Amino acid sequence: MFNPDAFGSINNAFLIKGQPVFNFEGNLYTCDNEFNNWRYYFSDTSLYNRYGKTYFGLYIWLYFNIKNDLFVPYYEHDTTKRIKGDPFQNNQPLIYKFGIHKFDTLTNRFEPYNNLFCDNYYASKYHPSDEQSSIGILFRASNTVFQDSIIVKAGSCKSIVQSRDSCKTWELISNLSGTPKIILNDSTYFYIDNKPFHNDINRTTDYGVTFHPTEFGLDTVNARIIKSNGSSKYDTTYRLMCITYFNLYNEPKLFYIDESGKGFFAGSTDNEYLDLPNFAFTLDGGKHFKFKYFKNFIFQFGDRVYPRFSSNVVKIDDKYLFAMSSLYPYFIRDTSNYTIFMLDTNFETFSTIQYENKLSMIHYFLADDLQSYMVFMTTQDKDNLFNLSFEIQKTQDS
Repeated sequence: MFNPDAFGSINNAFLIKGQPVFNFEGNLYTCDNEFNNWRYYFSDTSLYNRYGKTYFGLYIWLYFNIKNDLFVPYYEHDTTKRIKGDPFQNNQPLIYKFGIHKFDTLTNRFEPYNNLFCDNYYASKYHPSDEQSSIGILFRASNTVFQDSIIVKAGSCKSIVQSRDSCKTWELISNLSGTPKIILNDSTYFYIDNKPFHNDINRTTDYGVTFHPTEFGLDTVNARIIKSNGSSKYDTTYRLMCITYFNLYNEPKLFYIDESGKGFFAGSTDNEYLDLPNFAFTLDGGKHFKFKYFKNFIFQFGDRVYPRFSSNVVKIDDKYLFAMSSLYPYFIRDTSNYTIFMLDTNFETFSTIQYENKLSMIHYFLADDLQSYMVFMTTQDKDNLFNLSFEIQKTQDS
């Protein structure tokens, strides 16, 4: 006789064609309307049994039903890519593809229901390689069904993915980990997650109703070898895996996209001496990024210099103009400085046009001419470095 006490907690309970169905820690059981005569839900008791092997790939803790149809989330590993994380750890977490399987009463099997959703969105509050199971949509989450609409909330990253057509299509409707950075045309917003090693960029074109992850997370061009911990040998296991280069950045430092869809991104890193790509640009509004390396473009070199921050970016003719300034710690008596950079709009040439160690930090440019522009800056008192003043200066030599 079936004893439900032996199975611990109930994950879920629902009705299918008036028949009560209970999910006991991954196994489905049913009974009559008086809660007697318990039996395994599937006619084949070895089918989709958590103690067997037939449920592989099915996340059986999350069964749900829509209009008397039984569904279950499904996941599989992407064998060609790895999730971004600390690039100097040899165990890069897997990337998962997620989808929904629907139970076919004719074959008595779960069959794929529409296409798989590839999880290119990662914003776990923990380091990815420390908590792999918190990365994926549908993987470690609870389901909530409202009428015919399914909302799936991801575990740690707090994003919400919703389907309004019985799992046929999915939309990322919330990105709670991100910070708004750029608004274009009053309707296109870009959000960046500023957590270390999680510099995700999400974009919305419908006033924040839905979000879409940018596709920079997988750099299929610049795949590189990852070193094993504690060894000078290369870990050939991951030699062919494609790892993003944004995972090198401790935090994003510079992000710019204009209304034409052109823009660029860069961040601070402790490993710039490796000559890895330290710059990325986009031509399609952030949907895709391409990676480059500029030798003279350094945001931060480990702990040997003070953190730096960027000004706004100004486009003048075929050039971008912006400044990087050092942000000295308040507990250290030291001077600030700034560097003004110029980048061509084809992202081919990058140059330093002015470096000043003059107790100043540039925050904002007003410019329509490369020879004459105005800057808003903070300046230190040379006699007391902790005294700051706000200044507006015009032209390069003023």
